Amino acid sequence: MRILFIAVATPPHVYPLVPLAWACRLAGHEVRFVTAGSVSAVVTQTGLPATKIRSSPVFSAEERDALVRSVYSQPPWPRDYGVNRHLLDSDQRGLLTWLGRYMIEASESLADGLVEFTKVWRPDLVVHDAVTYAGAVAAAVVDVPAVRHLFGSASYPRLELTPPDPLPEYVQLFTRFGVPPTTSAAMIVDPTPPSMRQTAESPRLDMRYIPYNGAGAVPDWAHAPQERPRVLVTWGHTNAESLGGAAADPFSDTMEVAAELGMEVVVLTDTPLQYVLPHCDLIVQQGGDGTTLTAATFGVPQLMISRKPDAELAPARLAAVGAGIHLKYQNLRDDPDSRAVVREAMVKLCEDSSYRDAAARLRAEISAQPSPAEVVAGLEALV
Repeated sequence: MRILFIAVATPPHVYPLVPLAWACRLAGHEVRFVTAGSVSAVVTQTGLPATKIRSSPVFSAEERDALVRSVYSQPPWPRDYGVNRHLLDSDQRGLLTWLGRYMIEASESLADGLVEFTKVWRPDLVVHDAVTYAGAVAAAVVDVPAVRHLFGSASYPRLELTPPDPLPEYVQLFTRFGVPPTTSAAMIVDPTPPSMRQTAESPRLDMRYIPYNGAGAVPDWAHAPQERPRVLVTWGHTNAESLGGAAADPFSDTMEVAAELGMEVVVLTDTPLQYVLPHCDLIVQQGGDGTTLTAATFGVPQLMISRKPDAELAPARLAAVGAGIHLKYQNLRDDPDSRAVVREAMVKLCEDSSYRDAAARLRAEISAQPSPAEVVAGLEALV
């Protein structure tokens, strides 16, 4: 059968779909990964058949900058707010609505080109990223099942909803193509390990998280004899894109403390995580879902320093299972003893075996989930 994959035009939303897309292709299905904008090159590097569709601008630079400033200026939010919106105040709920409208607008920019291509290619199934609502629209237009593919803990907040109702802009995204709006999917694919989920949506296919963070090569140092503990420091694609050089600010203390503790410090900017994490003893990172789940897959303990609401979700769940420590940049920034806090966390992660034991249990839990190849049968049953 023909299976169309679609994600909004940013690598963190494309990468989680790649393992399932390849599994479908290797099972003999005809796969097409639809892209737009600069992310087209990212998809092409996966080796998957890609089609670039026309798209229109999303927000102006000024509007995007205003949203970035608002997101990164937030104080810490309540734990697991994605499924506990009653814990949020009116300003926080307002920001979620703003983010929802932003993601709907991103889908709006893809919708015409995607629907146009879908009518021509006639897929039997559409698999779309959790916040790429245009995929659900295109599936409805050609009357085929839509599968919502989650990307981790941060995909649980339903940004398109003001629970239980969809935002007006979401409704309009469907109705302008003459199809009724829907907030459900024929199936949900969830690569989040059960112990890190905020909720269990259904109908659902559980899937093992397979790390894919882009194309690249294993660096030479990864195979060199290791004489001391190695810590990997990264602040993620989204932070770097949004903040530029300031994205590194929360991690300056960690790099200095690691050096003082006699650790080898590796700062990762370009090399995909899946090639280097098997050769590291600890990771210090920003709380992104892809980073967190990739490290969890390799059983590496994690120090997570979040600085925006969506980046608090995965770290909170990982800390709850004991596989890492979650610190919030807003608290560190205002704490005169922040360096001591960071040092204590890094010493614990290196010397307290309970963190490595918990990371090993989480790794085993991930490994026990059905592989993407096994999930393909569940997709076939939908058609």
